[in-house]
Amino acid sequence: MTKPTLLALLLLPTIALAAPPRRHVKQARSHATRRPPPPRFPSVTVAAPNARETLTFRPFDERGRTRPAAARELAHLLRDTHTGKRHAVDPRLGRLIYAIARHYGKPLEVYSGYRAHAPTELEHSRHRNASAIDFHVQGVANDALVAWLRASFHPVGVGYYPGGQHVHVDVDRTEDTFWTAEEQPLGAPIRYLGRGVNSSFDDRTGAVPDPGMPAAPCGVEDDEEDEGTGPRLTIDPGLVG
Repeated sequence: MTKPTLLALLLLPTIALAAPPRRHVKQARSHATRRPPPPRFPSVTVAAPNARETLTFRPFDERGRTRPAAARELAHLLRDTHTGKRHAVDPRLGRLIYAIARHYGKPLEVYSGYRAHAPTELEHSRHRNASAIDFHVQGVANDALVAWLRASFHPVGVGYYPGGQHVHVDVDRTEDTFWTAEEQPLGAPIRYLGRGVNSSFDDRTGAVPDPGMPAAPCGVEDDEEDEGTGPRLTIDPGLVG
């Protein structure tokens, strides 16, 4: 046996100890490249074009607990831009906003949230107690948005303005309500085209359902609307979490 061959045999145990098995190397690499799981309750984007502000809204922590700071942040974003006044936002509205943004995965643009009492503001408006918003979802047709809102949340009020910029939704109700109306200047009386009652429109208006709007259970909106808080808002569990 030559000297080089003998030297190689003597070094074999050292080489075997220095090089770990390939399977161990692969495991180490897989651990190093493993990505953390996505957040259970990710933040969403809510914009207020009139205030020229955008909120990164995250109402829940990773354990599903309410973040107190989120309520203050939302109240600031939805403040009355004419007076600067703020009002605590109905918690049901905050959950609804979050569910809508999660469902579509796109920013919400809120054109009107809380409205302080003023001569031009309707007495029964749910904007006065911060339980309503006028909004739009970027890239989503308003008629499709209205249909989805009516099918996904109960009890809510949904207002559709054909050809308008926004959709209305509110949460301070005891039964589902739906209407279509002409878009009017802020504070002007609503000119109804149709009002919801029992999956159709109120016969007193002479209006017929829009063919593009599916029927959904809804009640009549009275001239004297209920004040105070309504029942627990029901959200399709598949929308959040």
